[in-house]
Amino acid sequence: MSLSLVLVGAAAALPAAAASSPSPSPSVAPITFGIRPSGEDGDPRSSFRFRLDPGAEVSDSVTVFNYSESPLTLKLYAADAVTNSSGDVALLPRDATSAIAGWIRFDGPQDSAMVVPARTRVDVPFTISVPAQSGPGDHVAGI
Repeated sequence: MSLSLVLVGAAAALPAAAASSPSPSPSVAPITFGIRPSGEDGDPRSSFRFRLDPGAEVSDSVTVFNYSESPLTLKLYAADAVTNSSGDVALLPRDATSAIAGWIRFDGPQDSAMVVPARTRVDVPFTISVPAQSGPGDHVAGI
């Protein structure tokens, strides 16, 4: 069985102070945060891919970068992925997630907001626990 995690920062986190920030030009939106697999500098992974047997667990980390000059309050969560009508991977809305997202747990309190200080990064550990009764095949989720 294989499990793939897709990193999608824009769908996964919202800045808490967006309303108090000046509105950027509609044609140029500033990039305020990024997300990628954690690891040594130069980690070549752009996504997570694990081959896990039913009942297995694996731990890893995701890094959240704050590129802005102000602290950002963000909320990370896992979401199930599907293939959309264009053939691309798309994440289901948070409240529509089903099985796969439930296999992923972040270390620390679940569903809590995190503050990423200005111009820094935060590594967020997570664990994937595959249920013993899960079937073979690709199981895709996103963070």
